[in-house]
Amino acid sequence: MLRNLYLLLKVVNKAFKKKIIYLQFLIILNSILQVLSIFSFGPLVIFLTNPDKINQYSLNFLDNFSKDDILFYLILIIVSLFILSNLSNVIVAKISLKLGQKIGVDLNHRIFSNIIHKNYKYHVETNSAEIISKITLESARVINSILIPILLINSRLLIVLVVFFGIFFINLKVSAIVFLFIILSYLII
Repeated sequence: MLRNLYLLLKVVNKAFKKKIIYLQFLIILNSILQVLSIFSFGPLVIFLTNPDKINQYSLNFLDNFSKDDILFYLILIIVSLFILSNLSNVIVAKISLKLGQKIGVDLNHRIFSNIIHKNYKYHVETNSAEIISKITLESARVINSILIPILLINSRLLIVLVVFFGIFFINLKVSAIVFLFIILSYLII
């Protein structure tokens, strides 16, 4: 995956390289929000199973609230995190698609410009309709089959890695079981 991202960075111009790096930072932020929204269920489950356990954590600011108020604010925080997480997910996907299309247009322009600047003999011997057709079809195929999927897979892979390391940080045993399950299911398929 990193090799594909590196190849992509080699092909595109400098302005797009900065946008790809910016996209990577957005993907990291999105991954952190995903982990926070997933792990926000932990306190809710603890509170629902044993409401008195919340007093064990010495959270002085919760002393002024009733159990119903704590539950309400906890659910409000979780819903807000999920909305923010999904909103950031949509924004990252939109930026990835838009950036992929812009890079594709730039590549298309560079290919067309390269063909235009060929010598006169080349243009006399080659059918221009065929050239334009090949440029249009091949660039669309590269954009939709290679470029955009690389950007989208990159963002999803980073989210999965951050979630996995978050689970690994919380509980080593569960993360090892999940990791083995994923590997075994991948090998079976």
